[in-house]
Amino acid sequence: MAVLDCGRLDTTICLHEYDKPTSNDHGSPAIIELGNRIVAFYSWHTSELFQTSYDTQSKEIKTVILDSLATYNQVFQFKSGRVVLLYNKSVMNKRTISLRYSDDGAQSWSEEIVILDPKDDEFPYFVANVEDNKIVIAYTIYNQKPTNRQHRNIFSLTSDNDLSSWYDNYEYHQLPITESKPIYLSPDSLDVNIFDTDINGNVLDILFTMFEPYYSKNRFQSAKLYLLQNEEASYISDNATTVYSTGGFFYGDEIFNVQRNKIEIFGTRRGSLEVKQLFYNYQWREIRISDEGIYGLASDSTYINNGQGNSWNTQLLFLKYK
Repeated sequence: MAVLDCGRLDTTICLHEYDKPTSNDHGSPAIIELGNRIVAFYSWHTSELFQTSYDTQSKEIKTVILDSLATYNQVFQFKSGRVVLLYNKSVMNKRTISLRYSDDGAQSWSEEIVILDPKDDEFPYFVANVEDNKIVIAYTIYNQKPTNRQHRNIFSLTSDNDLSSWYDNYEYHQLPITESKPIYLSPDSLDVNIFDTDINGNVLDILFTMFEPYYSKNRFQSAKLYLLQNEEASYISDNATTVYSTGGFFYGDEIFNVQRNKIEIFGTRRGSLEVKQLFYNYQWREIRISDEGIYGLASDSTYINNGQGNSWNTQLLFLKYK
């Protein structure tokens, strides 16, 4: 069990203030540490894709717009130093999984590369991770045509080193990919939400939840947390959240279950140990753990149920605990 010294809140910086409240949780910002810069990537629901850099020495904050109609963001750095940014891009009546890369520390970026270009009315929701100079993506598909709209099944894609071809556990694909085979078929009666993915040796691990579809329950109902390994799902906990891609993550061999004001740690992925709870006063949106402590992005208020859906304050904060 890792020992995390939460200590006191050492740094709070407002990186961005949206011009209006939001009624959903589609931002899913991403954060990376590049030298003396903390760089955040964020959007709202099909909004501009922002990049904000915070220089920890000069305290300068710089924001640029990278793209439009973006939703969800993930950022990683290869061993080669290349920075890779993945995000969803809305195109007509569907949503792609797209990628840009930078070879100069996120100072400039490649053109958009479309990885997954699904069928009309399909919206992939994804998480990703890197191994050396490869990317692993796990995603589920939301289809807006059926009467009972749900996120169904789990798919995976793994890139080669130059990002030009991708493997879905069955065959290689050239870009853009229009369709791949699922590695897990979810029950028809349940919705699926993916939190994290990782390669553990030669095993692809995927952390996900299943729950009754949103139309039949409260938007922020509890969900069951599962670990998918070798295409087999193992139950972990009843206390998971349904919030997109921010409800859990792997750290080493441990599973972190992130809830609205606490984090539960579920020991190793190979066995069950004691559960620790770490309490915070913020809604975490992205978390990274380093030798210097815990840092990440958060919104600065609890959820507000106004009878027309849930919303929260529109400030995006960078937080650091020593």
